[in-house]
Amino acid sequence: VRDFGPESLKIIAVESGPLAHSTRTLYDATLPIADDMQGIADRLEKLSAAPAADNDDKEALSNREKEIVTLVVKGLTNKEIAEQLFLSVHTVVTHRRNIARKLEIHSATGLTIYAIVNGLVDLADLHL
Repeated sequence: VRDFGPESLKIIAVESGPLAHSTRTLYDATLPIADDMQGIADRLEKLSAAPAADNDDKEALSNREKEIVTLVVKGLTNKEIAEQLFLSVHTVVTHRRNIARKLEIHSATGLTIYAIVNGLVDLADLHL
């Protein structure tokens, strides 16, 4: 048995065999998620600590971008969003790219937190 990984994500794995490989694969897949969540937490902390005037300097989302954020948070795919809003998939992707640039948020998880904090969605609307 061997320990590997950072202290907060300590995993004990069998040295050989399929269990060791599966455990290492799971561990490797978990690291980006943990890093992403820490980045989101750091970003939210900075946003909440920043004076209101700093937040006004950011480009505001258009009504269409807010609609798209809401639908992403509800779990719709780009294709489903396009069909619901009568847009092309390419247009939805462009809106999502602009949203990511404006908010500096590049994951659905980050958008979900943003949408909840900013009142774009209600927790009751989400299927958790």
